[in-house]
Amino acid sequence: MIEAIVLALISDLYFVSRVRNAAKHAGLALETLDAYKTVLEFLELLHRHPPKLIVLDLNSALPWPEWLPAAKADPRLASIPWLAFGSHMNPRRLAAARHAAADKVVPKSQFIAELNESLRSLNKSG
Repeated sequence: MIEAIVLALISDLYFVSRVRNAAKHAGLALETLDAYKTVLEFLELLHRHPPKLIVLDLNSALPWPEWLPAAKADPRLASIPWLAFGSHMNPRRLAAARHAAADKVVPKSQFIAELNESLRSLNKSG
């Protein structure tokens, strides 16, 4: 059985470990992307290996403000859900993710509280 993939765009190694552990317990594989890619390279990666979910840390140094709208504008990638999280102290980044069409944008505290259940339900959904 091939595990569903969650793609984590998270720079914080502590959080990568936390999300990887939650994904493993939910029966999901976690892949990370920590190197810069152009928009086209990122879209090609998603086409080759479409994840079931993209988890985005809004504090990531990756160029998500370019990647997210480009992925959502691509008809073959638009249905991949994006779950973005960031500090409640930085409402501009939260708003930017909403504006860029992230499917769900939550404060970091809510992300932590809902992580295990969100990944379990994701794996059950398909």
